[in-house]
Amino acid sequence: MVNGRYNPHHWRGFHTRGVLGVIVFLVILAAVCPGFGPRSDNVGIVHRPRPSLMDPLQSPQLITFWTEFEKRLLEAKPDGAPVRPWRAVSFGEEQADPNTAVRLNYIKMDENDIKALSVSHRRMVGSLVQLAPQLPYERGTRGIVMSAGGKYFGVAITSIRMLRRSGSKLPVQVFLDTWDDYDVIGCEHILPSLNARCFVLAEIWSKAQSHVSLEKYQYKVLALVFSSFEDIIFLDADAFPAHDPDYLLDVEPFLSTGLVTWPDFWISTSSHYFYEIAGLDVPPLTMRACSESGIMIYSKRMHADSLLLSVYYNYYGPSHYYPLLSQGAPGEGDKETFLHAALALGKSFYDVRTPVSVMGDWVDGEWYSAGMKQADPAKDWAIQRGNQTSQKQNETAAIAISAINSDGTKSGAGKPPPSRDFARPFFIHNNIVKLNVQHLFEEPTHWANKETGHFIRLWGDADGVINEFGYDVEHVLWDEIVIAACDFEKTVCEKAKTYFQAVFPER
Repeated sequence: MVNGRYNPHHWRGFHTRGVLGVIVFLVILAAVCPGFGPRSDNVGIVHRPRPSLMDPLQSPQLITFWTEFEKRLLEAKPDGAPVRPWRAVSFGEEQADPNTAVRLNYIKMDENDIKALSVSHRRMVGSLVQLAPQLPYERGTRGIVMSAGGKYFGVAITSIRMLRRSGSKLPVQVFLDTWDDYDVIGCEHILPSLNARCFVLAEIWSKAQSHVSLEKYQYKVLALVFSSFEDIIFLDADAFPAHDPDYLLDVEPFLSTGLVTWPDFWISTSSHYFYEIAGLDVPPLTMRACSESGIMIYSKRMHADSLLLSVYYNYYGPSHYYPLLSQGAPGEGDKETFLHAALALGKSFYDVRTPVSVMGDWVDGEWYSAGMKQADPAKDWAIQRGNQTSQKQNETAAIAISAINSDGTKSGAGKPPPSRDFARPFFIHNNIVKLNVQHLFEEPTHWANKETGHFIRLWGDADGVINEFGYDVEHVLWDEIVIAACDFEKTVCEKAKTYFQAVFPER
């Protein structure tokens, strides 16, 4: 145990007699020292997690499934050289007008490499016919899934508090990368009080004797696979809903498609080689923007196969599929693997057409972005179904407007069509300013006006936020941050209170 982090393997060397002796000592100590026990500063806690919390969610059936699935992944390993773009897509190229731009291609592949990767892809797709129906999950269940390894655990606590503030009653499963990420106070006290539980992916590797070696950005898809839920609202640790999201699992577009994704700011930068390898026609750039993966809605009943294909894309992501799907563009990683897996299998999905927009404010004459706003998919679906005749125009406008909003410009060029063509903002993704309750104010974020020194809001004036969301969501967020910070550490608690009282006086 170090700084409240727990690794169960440290206990395996104890002899039974020694363990019993420790238990007797702790019982006596607790009896004579009433104050002995977990402390709010999360340091010096010495106890084993309760079995119900320590046992991994994964059943023996899932361990067996992963062992077989990984075998198929290794059998489908691409032959040939890794895919490397000869140059990366630039930030400026991502913002091109989709009506006039041509699909970029900075990848060189010879016929042998294309053929080898096509064979690998077909082999993996063929194995899904047998594997997808075997993916274990609890039928009829639904919930929220988060991936919150490393420095994102404190961020996830804030997001879960906002989830509950929105009115959501869905249970939450929080997946951590390793036992080094396991925070005793957070996982055993704070999260259970919010109907949320921690699960450690490293436990699966040890039990399945996995050969996998993944980077942190590859864990997201595995959190989806290893969750026990059938219907999942996936949220990055720094994403949360501004309104109750539970109803989204009971309405279109989720009911008929089983997969909902949201757009990123830029045009698609996927190479035409990907579509050739997957046996698809190359879509026009005006069809959709590139996608983000910080918010998704999944049905395993309807999309077990595409979810498993996205594991393949991520498993061989750094060597092959990340470059094919993004070509080194900013944000390259798992973001394009989910939608394109469904596309490759001819599965139904719904990609939200209301453009993503930026959250931020002007500080000392300079624009600072803080995060992203994503639309209500049910409202977006209804709008698109009512605007079929102008759908192509709306899709093109959505991409163009996103590029304008992303840098905060106040230019009148490219103004969006009337508000009826776009759905209200529903989700917030704090992908730039990470509001980590364990480390508030440590990152060089613009918390104060440089000239006056006064603390300032991060998302603009209250009236603007209320106009978009129906209430001052930034005020509510900081209300929850103060509570969460004070659960952890006194110094951070006082800093959060000082900021909150200065920026959000009683309205």
